[in-house]
Amino acid sequence: MKAPDLLLDLLGTNEQPVPTQVLIQAGRLIGIGDVAIRVALGRLVVDGKIERHARASYRARRPAGVARAVTNWRDKHFVMGPWEAGQWIAVQDADVARAEKIVWRRHQLAMDLWGFRQLRAGLHVRPANLRLSVDELRAQMTDVGLSPSAFAFHISALPKEIETQARGLWRVEEIVATDTALLKRLRASLPRLARSTLDHAVVESFVLGREVIEYLVRDPLLPPELMKSALRLQLLEAARRYQDHGKNLWRQWIAERLSGAR
Repeated sequence: MKAPDLLLDLLGTNEQPVPTQVLIQAGRLIGIGDVAIRVALGRLVVDGKIERHARASYRARRPAGVARAVTNWRDKHFVMGPWEAGQWIAVQDADVARAEKIVWRRHQLAMDLWGFRQLRAGLHVRPANLRLSVDELRAQMTDVGLSPSAFAFHISALPKEIETQARGLWRVEEIVATDTALLKRLRASLPRLARSTLDHAVVESFVLGREVIEYLVRDPLLPPELMKSALRLQLLEAARRYQDHGKNLWRQWIAERLSGAR
């Protein structure tokens, strides 16, 4: 767990500015040192992700880019629509320079966040089951790091053998197994949180909730023809409830520290 992750989550949870000392206490609870918290606060301010307020307190700013994609995980699946078999969206990125490692990693992340998989060298595809035009999708992908050298287009037909390969690009069995395991863990955690002290509850809800959200952010949004949707929808609903509960726990924890400081 890194200090910026904790700070962005906490400040995003609390609408009011949070004092530095409360953030430091949260870091100690998670196992992050005081210096790491202070350094991360400074860097996040410089990066424009949070802002400093009077009396040594901080608040989150509106997320952008990858942060916005992470924040919007709860509603991501609403862009899904029906899929007409044989219709694909493709991204060609053979001209994207691999030497610039940071740019290349951001480009790969954009591809991953939107469920693209490599069909051929330099050619990546996903089912055309999104309620977005190719231009709209490319704009959203560019926002999270898609290289300007890549271009997107629609494929209306593939040769039969290539179509079969395209349908098998996603490891559906592994996705289903992970969905099942995470759903089981979320359902087991909720009653345990109710029996725990507030300190233990905020730590458990933060660690497990973040793990599930990081997984769901990369939901490839596959149509039912490639992966049945019932289990994924159950996981999404459970994750939403769990995040809401975790936020309430953190708000309670912060409020207790603020009242104790008065």
